[in-house]
Amino acid sequence: MELVNSESRVMLLYCTRDEAIHILSAARDYKITGENYVWVAAQSVIATGPPPTQFPVGMLGEFRSHLIEPITSDQIKQNVTRIGEASRDIR
Repeated sequence: MELVNSESRVMLLYCTRDEAIHILSAARDYKITGENYVWVAAQSVIATGPPPTQFPVGMLGEFRSHLIEPITSDQIKQNVTRIGEASRDIR
């Protein structure tokens, strides 16, 4: 309920795919998945199969095909920039 009453509009979803389904189902019930909200998901949420119906249209995520090498600061900056650009383009 704290999230619903906050002024947060960008949600970071770092969990398993199954947990994301439950979280986003509840988020939809609380009406925090609409056009005024941006959901950014970790690879563990988006990596396998088509998106479940609980996932909001426009949800963003970063998929990396190589997880052997640790991610660098530069890669994190690039990913954050991409997510910012994508969220801007959604509007």
